[in-house]
Amino acid sequence: MVLGEFCGTKILNAIYDWSYNRAYIDAFYTRFFVGGIKGLVEFNHFFDGRVIDGMTNGVGITSFIVDKVSNI
Repeated sequence: MVLGEFCGTKILNAIYDWSYNRAYIDAFYTRFFVGGIKGLVEFNHFFDGRVIDGMTNGVGITSFIVDKVSNI
């Protein structure tokens, strides 16, 4: 009977911990959804700041230089 009580208590404790932590849904949600969206935002910020703005600024500087060279 002692073994049965021990196993039953252990199972009940595991179920309690699992339900107390909301089946670890919050940890899963935070890790995958929130972390994934943060990574996507960081990539978008880098891509917009370096690539898109870099191309725009490069075209602007190139046209400025071509204008100055052609007026010589």
